[in-house]
Amino acid sequence: MTFRSGAVRPGRQSRAWGRGAATGGVFRIGNAGRAAGLLIVIIGLLVSSPAAAQVLTLARQHEGTIDYVAVGNTHRTGSNSGDACAVANSSTANVAIPTGSTLVAAYLYWAGSGTTTDASVTLARPSGGAVTVNAEVTSVSTYPYNGNNLRYFGGFVDVTAQWRGNGTYGVSNFTVSTGNPYCDVEGVAKGWAMFVVYSNPAFPVRRIQLRHGLRAFRQATESVNLTNFMAADEPEARVTFLLYEGDAEIAGDAQYPEQLLFNGSPFSDGLNPAANPYNSTINTTVPGRSNVYGVDLDTYNASSYFTPRARTAAVALSAGGDMVVLQTILTSLSVSLVNVTPDGLTVEESRLPGRYSRQFTVENVSLTGDNADLLSSVTAPAGLMVLDSITGPGVTRGTRGDSARVFLASGATLNVLVWYTVPVGTGAPGLINLQARSATYPTLAPAQDTGYTQMRRVAPRLTITKGVTPANTLSPGTDLTYAMQVRNVGEFAARGVVVTDSVPPQVAFKLASVTQALPAGVTAVAAYSSDGVTFGYTPVAGGCGAPVGYDACVRRLRWTLTGDLAAGTSPPAANFTFVARIR
Repeated sequence: MTFRSGAVRPGRQSRAWGRGAATGGVFRIGNAGRAAGLLIVIIGLLVSSPAAAQVLTLARQHEGTIDYVAVGNTHRTGSNSGDACAVANSSTANVAIPTGSTLVAAYLYWAGSGTTTDASVTLARPSGGAVTVNAEVTSVSTYPYNGNNLRYFGGFVDVTAQWRGNGTYGVSNFTVSTGNPYCDVEGVAKGWAMFVVYSNPAFPVRRIQLRHGLRAFRQATESVNLTNFMAADEPEARVTFLLYEGDAEIAGDAQYPEQLLFNGSPFSDGLNPAANPYNSTINTTVPGRSNVYGVDLDTYNASSYFTPRARTAAVALSAGGDMVVLQTILTSLSVSLVNVTPDGLTVEESRLPGRYSRQFTVENVSLTGDNADLLSSVTAPAGLMVLDSITGPGVTRGTRGDSARVFLASGATLNVLVWYTVPVGTGAPGLINLQARSATYPTLAPAQDTGYTQMRRVAPRLTITKGVTPANTLSPGTDLTYAMQVRNVGEFAARGVVVTDSVPPQVAFKLASVTQALPAGVTAVAAYSSDGVTFGYTPVAGGCGAPVGYDACVRRLRWTLTGDLAAGTSPPAANFTFVARIR
């Protein structure tokens, strides 16, 4: 609806519409815009504060190698400059899905002006005759104007069972109000749309979502948040909008712009200017139609408006002087079915030789429960890391240690462990990868995801400096002090360091002579060996014929460090000493 200055059409009242004082003009109802990948039914009147209006809710979802078509028509027979109150009993549209495709679902919408909701229509089909269908859901949106309530109603029904193949479908036999207060403000509405979802194995995996309700608004913005999906790494998306009562003659202005935004970017095409998307057009036919009085059914490509693996999107519909009524949004988006985290770490993790595990979280972001095949791999120089197994609750291991399978319900997450061994060797970086893929679609890229984390095998560069004092002394009975200094000059801190030293057979170890000076946070425990192999010997005075206070049985000493020995170009040292007497 809109204002029009100048003469008033004979037989119509002059109405003032808007905010502030009344001005001369005709209140008119117009058409609405489109969007690819979303289906919005907008019933168009000049509305600012809708009454008894329902917001859009997620009504249907489909997932698989699917696509859709959208068709519809108006029952109005005249433009706003002609007889905007005249309607026909029926109108038709041609529906076709590609050869080799299989029907998944078909949905029918209708809407109109009136104080009474007509919840049944007659659906004409290419074969099998016409049938009466009753609405599963009805919606109402009322806009108060000049003491009257301009009421609009909508109906929705699943007509999958009524599908009779490609051909001409029509809708008839539903009643709308064509008199005042609708006629005098060019607010008569009557139209319909059908959305047909079909599958084909050649398609990518998509999720189609249908949101519906009824919302009338003017000089305002209606926002619809889209959720419950994860976009593919290379999103492919379409959005279709269905509206009623948008006017081609009415665009927005600086104060109240008319625009259709998806994630902040405007939709437009050759039929739908960015500043006037609600303009009584249908762009889903070839060629598009611009004479669909009071109905807008348009599809837009939204692929570039999605970020990879996005989980939300935002639609904002702004109306200026043209009132529109939003009924439905349909989105089609290529989606991911599984998600694996982490996707890399900001800091490398260092690993000494040994066996370790890395935790990954696997999420089923599909609409249905599915088996996830888990495949682990290493991206690294040969021999850097050896994969062992994948474990977790409900995980079934494969015949190889690098594979497993687990069932995940829709929306479920599971933590799994990838076990690997770091052999002894020089330091080098490498990646631990875990790929999860849908067992239903094992070859399709959107049905797969790979998480990874970076590891570095650590072979610490430890330097040992040894000395003995006094030097060059061989006189029996002389005590010698043996000293060792250990430093880590590598890239990463060294953990689990063990230092050993031999006691020459020409000397006898002095009891209680061991000392150690260690960096902060590091401790050490000394152990003794009498055979040079096993440790656990306790030194005794006079052992193996040594003098009192000495033990000639001690052949080796070992210090086991706890804590990290810091790395660097001038790292702190770990110092160890013991005393032995020349025999």
